[in-house]
Amino acid sequence: PPTLDTSGTVRDARGFASRDGFLGAKSDADFGNYGMVWIHSRKQAADSRTIVSAQYLVCENDLLEPYQRQEAYNTAVSSYGGVNTVYLTHEQIMQGGVLKFTLSAKPTDWGTSADAAPYSYTRCPVVSIPFVRRDLNLFTGTIDVEIGSATPDAAIHYTLDGSEPTERSPLYTAPLAISSTTVIKAKAFRPGYLPSATMAITATEAINRPAASLTEAQQAELKHGVSYDYFEGPFLKVEDITGNPLNSGTLSRPSIEGAASPDHFAFVFGGFIDVPSDGIYTFFTRSDDGSVLIIDDVLVVDNNDSHAAVTATGTIALAKGLHRFTLKYFDDYEGESLQWGWRIPGDTKMTDIAPERLYYLPKK
Repeated sequence: PPTLDTSGTVRDARGFASRDGFLGAKSDADFGNYGMVWIHSRKQAADSRTIVSAQYLVCENDLLEPYQRQEAYNTAVSSYGGVNTVYLTHEQIMQGGVLKFTLSAKPTDWGTSADAAPYSYTRCPVVSIPFVRRDLNLFTGTIDVEIGSATPDAAIHYTLDGSEPTERSPLYTAPLAISSTTVIKAKAFRPGYLPSATMAITATEAINRPAASLTEAQQAELKHGVSYDYFEGPFLKVEDITGNPLNSGTLSRPSIEGAASPDHFAFVFGGFIDVPSDGIYTFFTRSDDGSVLIIDDVLVVDNNDSHAAVTATGTIALAKGLHRFTLKYFDDYEGESLQWGWRIPGDTKMTDIAPERLYYLPKK
């Protein structure tokens, strides 16, 4: 192999790397006109110097003309057991791993050729998976369920008992009238096509969750406001909020203004919400970073994980009366904010939850 100038004339030109080395190109030449260098390095234990060895693949020779550019690179990569694509297959994603991206100051044509585009391994057409045309969560009375497929002339077969649909299952010809919580499965077929994947969705009837049952003594102890526990630590999700709080107290409403640290803190608020009437309620949180809202032990709003200010919503059917809630929030770093609210039955807009709707039981 030729002698390499290890001062920087060899670089990672195409973004392929492995545990033991990488493919690179001469930094003063276009990759397609010259060649590739396979660089393998190891660290010498005695003085920690890096010893570099290399092999040079020439691409200027006329005999190698068919193997220049992308094809030569693909051959070299695959010979080492690597993959050179601008996309990930489902199998690769399921295996897991680490994605590393290296940007250079010089543009290349990597990933721009037609053969670099992703493609399907399926060699014959496949019927599109069926879909429903409306939200089936928390319906009242009877709901009509329309099912469709993007594939023209597809025959949709369905089941309502949780079993897998086949061509012997009932044929969908008109909207399905559903009056109770039901698991709907559908599969589409067409001659000359592979059958679709199975659509599975649950139509959920709205059944109001009962109000909390409090003793007369507990009702007499109720105070307006919310209780809170305050934590500090390296939080990336609400599940990281564990251990003993640094302090606890009560507030008129959930607020993070009293945080003692500018970053890396968390609050857990708790108490009861006084629901004014039976019906379906939509709640929201808007937070930077993560938050979740749990009502009657049901996760209603999932706004978890580290992120900028994001709004998330959720719905739940509640009976009139007091309902226990837990609102968890954490701040990772930089910006911090928390809002919450609801839309009560009959309203069209989200509003704040008034402090007079919030109660807590003093800790003993």
